[in-house]
Amino acid sequence: MKFRIILLLMLLGVLSGCATSPGSAYISVDTVENVAIYGEKSVIDNASPIPLEITDPGVIFISTVGIHKDDPVIDFGDYKSHYKLFEFKASKGENFRIRIFSKCDCLGFRKFILVPELYVADANGSIIETNVINVHSELSHISLELEGSATYSGDYYLVFGANNSKPGKNIGVGEAKVNGYIPTGLILSNSSHPYGDVATSYEIIK
Repeated sequence: MKFRIILLLMLLGVLSGCATSPGSAYISVDTVENVAIYGEKSVIDNASPIPLEITDPGVIFISTVGIHKDDPVIDFGDYKSHYKLFEFKASKGENFRIRIFSKCDCLGFRKFILVPELYVADANGSIIETNVINVHSELSHISLELEGSATYSGDYYLVFGANNSKPGKNIGVGEAKVNGYIPTGLILSNSSHPYGDVATSYEIIK
């Protein structure tokens, strides 16, 4: 009996892990009036760029950053999002590959994840054509890669926001585990959320 009570208290604590619902979080994003516009220079002007880490082939990610309510907001047209701006260099004619990783906020049984909405821009904020490859989604993360070619030598920007078209939508499904490895038999899903932890890196493809 004592063990069952302790287990129940543990489960209640876990279930209360994340209190902010995706819908209510998005309302605060949607009401922001000072926003940058998708594909325009205001996206570059309104944010402080973070150097995009360059990695060797085979190295996945070095560090993560958070997208949260203190970041600038971009209007993608159908919805708004807080965003991070990353900066990287490439020479004309070089091909680049950008790796994207969005980490699940998996505390408790209410699991949330930021669904990436992103593009590459030039110094004027104009969109650089890229191809999305190797998309992968599961309970713990979403990952994908962007590939493109440099049209000039200089600075480029990765605009990284959240796809807030459907806040709260189920994204990944998997088995809940204790301490990251002990299976519980419980199949859970995570939900799209306006905020989250993301990681990026890039390499020049020879």
